[in-house]
Amino acid sequence: MRDEYFFEGDHQAPVKRFEQMLNGKSVYFFDVDEFEQIIDHYLIHMNYQYAVRALRIAMKQHPESLRLHLRRAQLALINNQPGEALHLIAQMEKHADYFPELHFLKGSAYLQLKQYDTAMLAFNEALANASADTLSEVAYKIGQAFLTFEQYDMALLYYTKGLEVNPTHPDMLYDAGICYHHRQDYDNSLLCFSKYLDEDPFDHTAWIYLAVAYNEKEQYEQAIEACDYALALNDEEGSAYFNKANAMAGLGHLEEAIALYKQCIVCQGTPEEDPSLAEVYCSIGECYEQLNDNQQARENYFHAVKLNENMSDAWYGLAMIAFRMNRMDESLKYLKKALFIQPSSPDYWFSLGNLFNHRNELKKAADAYRKAIELNPSDLESWLGLADLYFRKSMLSKAIKTLNESYPLTGDSPVVNFRLAAYHYLKGEPRVAMRFLKTALKLDNGDIQTDFFAFCPEAKFFPEVQKLLNQINQNPEKQ
Repeated sequence: MRDEYFFEGDHQAPVKRFEQMLNGKSVYFFDVDEFEQIIDHYLIHMNYQYAVRALRIAMKQHPESLRLHLRRAQLALINNQPGEALHLIAQMEKHADYFPELHFLKGSAYLQLKQYDTAMLAFNEALANASADTLSEVAYKIGQAFLTFEQYDMALLYYTKGLEVNPTHPDMLYDAGICYHHRQDYDNSLLCFSKYLDEDPFDHTAWIYLAVAYNEKEQYEQAIEACDYALALNDEEGSAYFNKANAMAGLGHLEEAIALYKQCIVCQGTPEEDPSLAEVYCSIGECYEQLNDNQQARENYFHAVKLNENMSDAWYGLAMIAFRMNRMDESLKYLKKALFIQPSSPDYWFSLGNLFNHRNELKKAADAYRKAIELNPSDLESWLGLADLYFRKSMLSKAIKTLNESYPLTGDSPVVNFRLAAYHYLKGEPRVAMRFLKTALKLDNGDIQTDFFAFCPEAKFFPEVQKLLNQINQNPEKQ
């Protein structure tokens, strides 16, 4: 965060006098402004014990000061006593409902109580009573309050209001970018951090957030450029190497990615037993797996789960290597570990379906495919896996029904239309088959040999199929 709740001014003289008073036996008099400066000084430096002592003495000297009562409420919030803060605020509201800080503190108290809607009512009062000169700062402080409690949507409501007034407010742009990042709204995250970097191009952490957003959008070249800016500002920033490695891996430059991941480990400056490095070792394992170096991939995956046994992607990687090595029991063991950690992953359930399908445990395979579809209804591979399973069991009607159910989501896929054409042909419905075959060929990019003739090779000799293929060969542009 780039904002401080309290602002430190020219108050060294009263602070020194106050500490002299504490160390001696004399009692000095301070006016309310000086006590506020003293208390804020200690709050800024998180010396809460001295802040409380200063407040107690201040209340003895100025028992009727509403501004000092305001500090009491602030300290109650700092000590996580929202009920006490609200009691003090209620007492103050009887005498001074015009204090704009009062509404802000009330909202903060309700935030601590997780009464977010009530907090918004108080914050809206603070915003409504803010002057034109202070509106953007009040909106920013409210946004910060919600951001602290990870209420990103609510924080963005106020950041948006503040940016309407002051569209180049650097801290607000930065924090709004963080909110969009957590909401996985990477377009707006890019927009905020780009604008922020126009104001402060020397903030390496902002360049890293920019790189993360570009990676998520698969704009890997831009991600690399952002990481290079971050590294130019701080060449020991491990997360910059990590995100640059992710971009390199996305581009298929796996050897370069591995070298960058290893540089990230060096920059962390932590022992190899540090759990925070588990994701890095898992990423290295993924690169080696794509390079078909199963030994190195396994070593890094095992290192990842040794550092963090809840690294589900590493267990999944181990499962996939075991599957390809035809070690099905081992693969199943690792897949179950991955699913125990991350039961909402459609990829894990799809792979479990493939494993049971391979073992001819077709009911279990069907259940796994259905779970993958439930989690991700647009997952083409899971629909095809389930349909193929029914096909293998000679249940053509069920295979057709499955792909028909998928059609609203997958109907623009050539392979789905090829499969439906093949299934209808085998079911003795050549006219329906031809309709799907024509659609598949119009969509293009399909493999008629693999996705149609492999299922019904005799269709090559069906006159309507031969006629259609001849037309396409003669007029390929009219597909």
